Amino acid sequence: IIYLVELYFQVKLTNYKKVFLISFSLYTLQKYIMFDTLKNIRRSNMNINIKQLNNENIEDIIPLRISLQKVDFENNLGIEEKILEDKTREFLKENINKDLFMYGVYVNKELVSICGLTIFKYFPQADDLSCKVGYITSVYTKEEYRKKGYQKKVFEKCIELGKEKGIKKFTLSTKNPIAMKMYEKFGFVDDTYAKKMKY
Repeated sequence: IIYLVELYFQVKLTNYKKVFLISFSLYTLQKYIMFDTLKNIRRSNMNINIKQLNNENIEDIIPLRISLQKVDFENNLGIEEKILEDKTREFLKENINKDLFMYGVYVNKELVSICGLTIFKYFPQADDLSCKVGYITSVYTKEEYRKKGYQKKVFEKCIELGKEKGIKKFTLSTKNPIAMKMYEKFGFVDDTYAKKMKY
């Protein structure tokens, strides 16, 4: 370290400065090792559970779904949050594990990441006689739990489940360029033929 400092600044350090530099370097290294050790201890104490969600998990799903809606609508829902919560609860009760399948990551009994697969039926196509398409929905991870691979795991689970059910075509929609990078790794590309009606 002393050699590199002297080389970079083109100066000769005094013994006092050398002692200070060594002490500071050792202190910084010690802090880094302690921080890394504490991080690993916390990680080892975390109970992580990836599972398919059902009716028992509805009340855990709702807050994440509402948070996702706030992101999509830039914190301006346009309706009372309670109304959206009630309609989300009603929708989940009617559809979960029927034509909507969801996976989630629990960390110490807290649901932190979700991903859903909705199955739509359509007329047989010459290139696909399954008559089904899988729509990936509700892709969301709590902010403090991002960049840990949780989203990728539940996303993979939804794709795997869809393939088990004979689905060959998967679609999704997103405005998030960061999320799109993950989707592209799974083979998703921009669809220039998709349109939607104005309302």
